[in-house]
Amino acid sequence: MAGFDVIEMLNGNSIQAAGARKWYQEANYEDAKEIIRDELGNIRNSFVKVGYFLRRIKETEGYQEDGYETIWDCAKDQFGITRTTASRWMEINRRFSEGGYSPYLAEEYKGV
Repeated sequence: MAGFDVIEMLNGNSIQAAGARKWYQEANYEDAKEIIRDELGNIRNSFVKVGYFLRRIKETEGYQEDGYETIWDCAKDQFGITRTTASRWMEINRRFSEGGYSPYLAEEYKGV
């Protein structure tokens, strides 16, 4: 019964994966602009979403489940987020989320 060489197979997949990872070197100016726009949209969505869940943890005092005294202590220890950053993201959520309190970016700020 003929077998196959697992190491050879893995190396072949690694070579293909390495080639696929270099796609960015082929990106032209138009591609780069589109990628930047997409990623900025992802960043906006992420800030709103993280801000929402920080607010939820703060308002429900969920941080106490892990023995933290404040949301700020929890954010720093669990996520490496300073008080300034956490409070900024919570404010971003208030200002830019649907209805001022959701994990979704309000429609008027999408694609801006």
